[in-house]
Formats: sequence, structure tokens, C-alpha cells
Amino acid sequence: MKRFHKVTEGSPTFASSVLRLVSLGEGIDHALTSWEGGDGEEVRSFAFERELDQLPDSTRNVLFALCILSESTLVELSGVLLRSVQQIRDDFAELRKYHLIVHVETDLPGGARITAPGSIRMMREILKNKVRDPKKIETACVKIRNSSNRSRSEFGFEIQRVVTLWAHGHPQDAMDLAEVLDRRHPNDPDIKCLLGRAYLRLPTPDAKKSELSFRKASELGCQRPELQSLWVETKAALGDWTGILEITKFGEKDNPAAETLMARAEAYRQLAETERRILNTRTAAERFSVAGREIDKALCQDKSLRHVQELRQLRKEFLTAHVELIERLTVDADNYLDVWLAVVLCFDCFVRTPRIMRLGVGRLFEWWRAVERREGLAESSAKVLDLQLRKLRTMIVSLRDQESSDPVLILELEDLAGTLDERRSNYNLH
Repeated sequence: MKRFHKVTEGSPTFASSVLRLVSLGEGIDHALTSWEGGDGEEVRSFAFERELDQLPDSTRNVLFALCILSESTLVELSGVLLRSVQQIRDDFAELRKYHLIVHVETDLPGGARITAPGSIRMMREILKNKVRDPKKIETACVKIRNSSNRSRSEFGFEIQRVVTLWAHGHPQDAMDLAEVLDRRHPNDPDIKCLLGRAYLRLPTPDAKKSELSFRKASELGCQRPELQSLWVETKAALGDWTGILEITKFGEKDNPAAETLMARAEAYRQLAETERRILNTRTAAERFSVAGREIDKALCQDKSLRHVQELRQLRKEFLTAHVELIERLTVDADNYLDVWLAVVLCFDCFVRTPRIMRLGVGRLFEWWRAVERREGLAESSAKVLDLQLRKLRTMIVSLRDQESSDPVLILELEDLAGTLDERRSNYNLH
């Protein structure tokens, strides 16, 4: 009897088919062997079709989706078939009458896990022919599973269940399930990452607990692709801008993703603005410089980088802010060379607006005038000017070669360069 129940998987129709073989004169053991083997395939198919004929369309759809997914929940099937959870529950009741589904793990938040017996899943093609729009259901099943970004198969179903609860607007149930999984697997990095994400999805996000979970996930070696972006989101909510720079740090030869660069750019911006508010202007200027140069290097290294326009705009914004802060700090003409060098940095990083160029060359000119007013010859300053004039000439050539060159700006720069050349020659005669 144990074998009889196991082979027929509790299905009354399958059981009656085996008993029919017995009534034709076969022994029970031989009838079960025939049922399990190739001889019973036609009988099984016939019996299964008889059962399907007793089911309404909606219930067939549920069973077909379950055969595709292998295992699922009320909430997930509700999303696949676009029907209410109560309607899916009613279909389950119908399927249970024919022993076509199995319940397991009823203690987890989010509802029991439901699966179809192996013999039923083998009948998928027969079931497919009984469903009105099988392609639509197959597509919906693939879509919902792809959107879950599933973890290792060991925890795949549980993680899928959490994602499904989020998708259907049940963040607290998802949180409860994530906590259950974390208690069961306290040292699993993927579950820790899931838990941190669950804290963020609550109606009132708990960024502190989320931060602790993501940090632990990282310490455990989590390789989930979403970990960094979620961790950045959490640190931003906590205002931990220095922390964002730490967790997004990359090597000298690495090619960071655009999203990483933009997260770091926002962190640099927030830190620089804080420094500016407390009148730590030089530190703020350095923050903007580091951020601009970092983006410029990435743009030069990786020609296929995404969000290029946004990154170029950030580079321009940061390096321009760097020049403006250096200009604000520099009140003594003897130090105006600092402003010019800040503009040279801009130019080398392809930030070449006319306003910035005019400011830089003007400050170079005024610095040299300050040198001329000093007592005696300043040979070291003269050598510095020679170097900067060569740089200025190179910049003028680059501007002239641009597709949309500014002839007025170029003429102004050439005039100033010529004047500086002349004053430099006269300085030697001084």
C-alpha cells in the first residue's frame, strides 16, 4: 500500500487507473510496475487528460504556471496570472481535490511554498494544449523569475518570495521573511544583503539597520552586483559621504562604472559644500579638483563608459568650482599664478570655457606684473613664466584646432601672450 500511494502520488484518478489494470487480471506489483514504466505512459496521459477535463480554465492556468515555475506561492502566481490572491487560493482548493499540488514550508511569511508532483510536471505538454494562451503564461513566468535576480539555488526560492512580496506591495511581510531567513542562515552573505535591502523597502526605511546588514554582507564576501549601489543609497540617507568614498574606492588601473563615478561625485560635492560652509575653502577647492580629475581620468581610460554627458557636465562643474574657489582665496597678486595653474588643470581636463580661459590668462599677466615690481631680478620666476608661456601657446593652438573655435577668444589670448613675451624680453634687460 505504501508503494501504491507513492507511485500514484495520492491522485484518485491515477489510483483508479492502476486498479483498473488490476481488475483486468494483473497483480498489484506488476500493475504498479507497468504504470511507472513505458507501458503506463499512455494510461497516465489518458488519466491526466480526464482530470484536466474536470478543471475550469483558470485552474488549468494555475497548474500550467506552476509546472513552468516548479515551485511558487499564492502571491507570485497572482502576479503571473494577474488574478487576486483569493482567486488563486480557490484554484488551489480545486487542484488539491485531485491531488495535483503539494504544500511545503507553511511556516514562512508570505504563504506556503507550492509545487506540483513530478508526474504532473511531466505532463506539461498535455496541459499546454489545454490552456488557451500558454505563450502568455510562459512569458510572464520567465519575466517574474528574471526580475528576481535570484541567488544560489540553495536560497533561490526564498529570495524569490521576498522579491515577489515587494512587487505586490507587502514590504513588511518581505521584511519578516528576510529576518526568518537571516536567523536560519546568519552567516550567509547573500541573505545579509537581502536583509539590508528589506530594511530600505519598509514604508519608513531603517537606514541604520540596513547599513549594518550591508557592512556584514561585505565582510562575509558578498558578490551580489546590487550590494554596492544599495550600500551607497543607505550611506547617502545617513549622510555618510566619506563612507561612500571608502566603499566605492577603486584601484589605479581599474575602470569604474559610471554609476560608481556619479555616486562618488555626489559624495565629493557634499563634502566640498560642507567644507565651504565652515569656511574651509582650500579643502573644498581640493575636493572639487580631485573629483574633476577622477572623472576626467575615467573618461579618458574607458571610451565605452555610460552616462558620458552627465559625467562631462560633472567634470566641468567641479573643475570650474575649483578655479572659482582658488580665485576667491587668492587676494595677493604675487600668488595669482595659483589661479592660472588651476585654469591649466581645467584646460588639460577639457574644461575650456571662454570665461575661465580669460580669467586664467588675466591672472597670469597680473602675476607677472607683480614680479616686475619686485626689487632685483627674480630668475626663478622668469623661468616659471617661460614655462607657462609655452603652455599658453600650446593651449592657443589646441583652441584654434577645435571644430567650433572662438576667434575672438583666440585673438585676445594671442595678444596677451605677445605682450607677455615682450615684457619677458624687457625683464632680462632690466
